[in-house]
Amino acid sequence: MTNLEQLIHELEQVPDDVVQVVLDFLRRVKTIRKHHPLEKFAGILK
Repeated sequence: MTNLEQLIHELEQVPDDVVQVVLDFLRRVKTIRKHHPLEKFAGILK
């Protein structure tokens, strides 16, 4: 079972309010990853 299949399986078993919390979290992570102000500096320090 892939991670996506496992996530879908888990989400099918929880109440709608929990699904909404997870969806909100994923949307915030997606936005932060695309538009973080320090993004251009990621990985330059060793």
